Amino acid sequence: KIVLPDSTSVYLNSGSRLAYGRDFGSGNRNVWLKGEAFFEVTKDAAHPFLVNTDRMIVKVLGTVFNVKAYDTKEDIETTVVEGKVEVSLKEGSEKKVILLPSEKISLKNNGMTKEVTSSHAVVPGISYEVKTVEPDIKETGMPEEAVWVKEKVIFTDEPFEMVALKMERWYDVHIHFENEKMRNILIMLILMKRCIYYR
Repeated sequence: KIVLPDSTSVYLNSGSRLAYGRDFGSGNRNVWLKGEAFFEVTKDAAHPFLVNTDRMIVKVLGTVFNVKAYDTKEDIETTVVEGKVEVSLKEGSEKKVILLPSEKISLKNNGMTKEVTSSHAVVPGISYEVKTVEPDIKETGMPEEAVWVKEKVIFTDEPFEMVALKMERWYDVHIHFENEKMRNILIMLILMKRCIYYR
């Protein structure tokens, strides 16, 4: 956990780095993220909080959200827990999407997917699918994309290759596939602390 000069709390996941300048808070509150972080941003309408990643910028005034931007095959994602955020693609300044609580946006291969409710929409230059991001109400009350903050990881129909990447960070190990076909097997399990539970 890191507390920034404006009292914003940031939780960094394994293999992640966060940077900010000495002038943080004098204008926009800019931070730069490599990896994954959970933000509880202190409200300050006069100084927007911006999370800069290689491919997207997340702008907020004061809210709770998760950003995942590892330099791997994983999707780049922003998931909102409370409040509202504006997500902009760096590839095009006109490509902006507003996210509300329990909404997630995923970026892969120059495409952007927004997940909220079951519907489809197309915006010039951006194609996205909309569906619900369900909170893990029984255990944490948070979307599964952010439950790592509670020392828990949930996998829902993810390829074993993506699960392995997360487990490598979670346990600080390297996973080698002797059988390449295993990479594409879909896995659904729950990891909590250092125990594994299947469901």
